[in-house]
Amino acid sequence: MSNWISHKAQYFKKNGDIDRKKECTCFLLDTINSDLYEVVHTAFYCNVYYAAVVQTKIFNDQEYKEIPKEEQEITAMVIDTKTEKKEFIYLNLERESDMPIRRECPKIILNLLSDTDDENSQEWRKQCHKSLQIKRKLLKLDGLPEGTRIQFPSLLSFSNGVEKGDSIILLKSNRKWIWEKYQYRFMKSYINPDYTILQKEEIK
Repeated sequence: MSNWISHKAQYFKKNGDIDRKKECTCFLLDTINSDLYEVVHTAFYCNVYYAAVVQTKIFNDQEYKEIPKEEQEITAMVIDTKTEKKEFIYLNLERESDMPIRRECPKIILNLLSDTDDENSQEWRKQCHKSLQIKRKLLKLDGLPEGTRIQFPSLLSFSNGVEKGDSIILLKSNRKWIWEKYQYRFMKSYINPDYTILQKEEIK
C-alpha cells in the first residue's frame, strides 16, 4: 500500500545530506505513537529503512497499561524514502503485514521478529530470507579465483539473440566476469544466483 508523506527535512549529516535514518525514526515514532511502541533496532539499506518494533503498552480506560514482557510481539516496519534538492524528504511507511514491495530486510532485523500467524507477514519474511540467500551466493563470486568459469540459465533476453533461460558461460578475469563468446563484461547483478562452477583453475 503506497501512502507517501512529504515534509521539509529537519535532520542533516555533516556533508549537508538529509539524515534519512534519523528522519525515519522520528517519523515512525510520531506515526505509531511512541507512548505505546518502542523501536528495538533499525537498519538502513538502499534508501529503505527497516525497523523491529514492539508494542509495550495498551491504552485502556483512559490510562496506559504495560503489556507483560512475555506477551510483547516484535514486528517489522518498512519506510521507503526519497529526497528532493537536499531539502524535502518523502516517506512511505508500511507494516510487514502490508506485504511491502521492499524485501531486502537485513538479517539483524529478521532475527528479532516474533513468530506470527499472519500469512502476509510470513510470506514477506520468506521473501526477505530468499533475498539474503541470493545476496550471499552472489557475494561468493568475489572469492572465486581468477580463471573460474560459471554457467547459468540467463535471467534476461539480450539484443545479441540470447533468450531468457538460455545457457550463459562467464570467465572471471581481472576480477571481472567476462562473457567470452561476445567479449563483453557481464554485470554481476545479471548473474543468476543458481550458477554452477565449471572450472577453478587459475589462468597461467
